[in-house]
Amino acid sequence: MTVVLDEDLSHRPGKARSSVFVHLMTGIALLSKGLSALSHPEAPPALAGIGIGGGVLVLACVALHKRRRGVRHFDAMVYLLEGAVAVMVGVASLQRGTDFIQYAWFVASVGFLTAAIVNFRRLRTMPALRESVGPH
Repeated sequence: MTVVLDEDLSHRPGKARSSVFVHLMTGIALLSKGLSALSHPEAPPALAGIGIGGGVLVLACVALHKRRRGVRHFDAMVYLLEGAVAVMVGVASLQRGTDFIQYAWFVASVGFLTAAIVNFRRLRTMPALRESVGPH
């Protein structure tokens, strides 16, 4: 299984595998956070919905990555989704009164949003790649 970023990574299979691994681990972490929230009656139902919904969306993006031909900034959009969901889970965890896990979610969201910005800018600065992907 390989994930193709905005550039062709077929000549760099290690980078493609690490990208898949990051997305898979994020999806699994979000899904487990949502399922954990379901088992705790004091947890807000929104936390369960955000975790499960975000995890399913991220895992669906990983599963559908080969069909993304012609979709500009696919990886950046996945990173944006992961960052947004991580912020929501962090805020929900903070409201729930957890000790430290919310900070890990906030740090992860900053990392995902940074990766999204880098991916958006990378395509803009690579004219040959821009021509191969097509117009906006």
